[in-house]
Amino acid sequence: MRRMSDLAPASVETESAAGPVCRVRDLRVAIRTPGEAVEIVCGVSFDLHAGRTTALVGESGSGKSMTGLAMLGLLPRGALRAGQILLAGRDLAALPESDMRQVRGDRVAVVFQEPMTALNPVLSIGQQVAEPLCIHRKTSRRAAEAAAIEMLGRVGLPDPRRVAGQYPHQLSGGMRQRVCIAMALICHPDVLIADEPTTALDATTQLQILDLLRQLQTDFGMAVLLITHDLSLVRQRADWIEIMYAGRLVEQGPAGEILRHAAHPYTAALLEVAPDLARPRGGRLPVIAGDVPQPYDRPPGCAFHPRCETGRDLPQCRSETPEIGPAGQGHRWACWHPRSRG
Repeated sequence: MRRMSDLAPASVETESAAGPVCRVRDLRVAIRTPGEAVEIVCGVSFDLHAGRTTALVGESGSGKSMTGLAMLGLLPRGALRAGQILLAGRDLAALPESDMRQVRGDRVAVVFQEPMTALNPVLSIGQQVAEPLCIHRKTSRRAAEAAAIEMLGRVGLPDPRRVAGQYPHQLSGGMRQRVCIAMALICHPDVLIADEPTTALDATTQLQILDLLRQLQTDFGMAVLLITHDLSLVRQRADWIEIMYAGRLVEQGPAGEILRHAAHPYTAALLEVAPDLARPRGGRLPVIAGDVPQPYDRPPGCAFHPRCETGRDLPQCRSETPEIGPAGQGHRWACWHPRSRG
């Protein structure tokens, strides 16, 4: 079968001389069912670079969060994982859980969507932010608590010493998310996975949190994987975009290139339905007809073809699954009939 990279243009971005901090290669996740194992993530490959924000974008059910959980080794019971997750040449997917616990929260950290459920309600904020240092760096409790107070100030919390003595229920949603960011960054990780980190916040707080993440990313030189369905966030903060649909990557490349010249019909549809204040009032809002197929009921060929105005009637789209090109090689897509990029 032809690879879509054969049809794609030459790379439009030069890779950093140091290379990626993390390489994900042919990542697959399946869930055991009584009849068979159903694949949720289907051969996903991408690179994460220091100082770069990579946005993993798609509708709910596309497999975005499962990809992030697989990278962290936090898959649900009964899930199967294959492929490689290479961090500085070390394959995290091959590590036993005892070794992975030493990586998680230290070299690779995460900020989850809902900060209230990510925090322990019976431990003080200072204890929770200090804990990663005590576990991973064997820092004394007193030194770790001092570092926690400093980090709470660094993420923009007023009177960090007072906040350190408080409990999650005493803080606002935005303050709790800042605490989660402080916890994630206290060990200065190489990779931060931010899974819908602003969904539960109001618009003003969302921008503040994103500005904070950008500043801390610059300060620490870490790679950020931003998992989101919100293209307005992607427009403002992403350097690189990975578009995911039905468990597969369907388009990847520099953010500006994809936002200006989307090649895959699914990417173009996502951009079309994104909220736009410049859109004339009174008209009907655009929608993408249909739904993301369930993992156990994906159609043959391109999974998007039933929702695609071009592909739904073309035999090749209905029968052959297109493949995306090698990760990290510029703008790539998985489509037999990509949109014009003019």
